[in-house]
Amino acid sequence: MTKQTAQTAQGFQQAIESGQLSLEQVCMAIIKTDQTGYTSQQVLKYIETIPDSQSQANLLINHINQIKQESHTIYFTKLDPNAILPSKAYPSDACYDLYANQQMMIPVGRYKIIKTGIAIKIPNNYCGLICPRSGNALKFGLSVLNSPGIIDSNYRGEIKVILRNNNNGDGMSMNISKKSRIAQLLIIKNNELSVQEISNEIFNERYANTTRNDKGFGSSGI
Repeated sequence: MTKQTAQTAQGFQQAIESGQLSLEQVCMAIIKTDQTGYTSQQVLKYIETIPDSQSQANLLINHINQIKQESHTIYFTKLDPNAILPSKAYPSDACYDLYANQQMMIPVGRYKIIKTGIAIKIPNNYCGLICPRSGNALKFGLSVLNSPGIIDSNYRGEIKVILRNNNNGDGMSMNISKKSRIAQLLIIKNNELSVQEISNEIFNERYANTTRNDKGFGSSGI
């Protein structure tokens, strides 16, 4: 815990004990500051399980710190002990390589689902994008069929990759060997936005008049 975090925690604890702030107000303040994606109700549900009211402040801070850590951490687990965990070739790489956990033959022009033997826990307000590997695309004509495949933060199943064999040069089937790198995983932040329906008149009046307007496919040139 940093000095600033410790001072903040102490201030919240004193505010609770003195009655200046309720637990819910503290929850909302901390969550708003940390932007963890958790709601005050979720934290309060945890607090309600604590029988000793005098220890609530300390446990609240500890729980918030745990949530804060989880909000910046990706958790991988092996569903098969022989699976390979996603990894980066270089520390500064944007993506994690995904490895096949099975052998599969993909005929030309066909696609197959390849298992990785891995499950993931992505922080709230983030998602994972399964993207093709440039080397596989160039050398073997392999692509991710639904690129990018989306992994939502609440998905806990096995990561699977839909690979398509686009190789039309020699017309050969592609053999996917176990433990080979088949795709890459990019974790990005997705902000929660509100959605509101408006009339067509209001849309045209307020938002339709842009330099591009409704110019679509190929309008900017080739």
